[in-house]
Amino acid sequence: MEHQKFKNAAQMLYTREEVENAVWQKPPKDALEDEEVVSVTLFDVLKAFREVVKRFDAQRAIEIAGEEVSLEERMAEVRRLLLARDTILFSSFFDGARSRQYLIVTFLALLELVRSREVWLYQKQAFDEIYVSKGKSEEGGA
Repeated sequence: MEHQKFKNAAQMLYTREEVENAVWQKPPKDALEDEEVVSVTLFDVLKAFREVVKRFDAQRAIEIAGEEVSLEERMAEVRRLLLARDTILFSSFFDGARSRQYLIVTFLALLELVRSREVWLYQKQAFDEIYVSKGKSEEGGA
């Protein structure tokens, strides 16, 4: 039992390290052409998400009871949106959220896509909005 707790804690730390490493790295130079960018830290991402939650709470949106949002569905939606546009504001992924669950699952979907390097997070200057851009593709292109 104690061994399993340590194993779970180690896995969580490893996953956190993967996300931090992916978030801290700049997007590939060819993905942004000649634009100057600033690396985004995990703290920047958490701060941006906290702002999204504050805006959601301020709107006092009515939550739809029983609405299930799956991580896989949100990841697929993020991928689909990035097929249409190369770069999207981080905050715009949360527009139209109908529940806190939707916010959280969307945030986790973005983190998972960052971890797998399918998307990159960056800022155009320090303390600026965070942008989400396509990372490597499954086919090895882009």
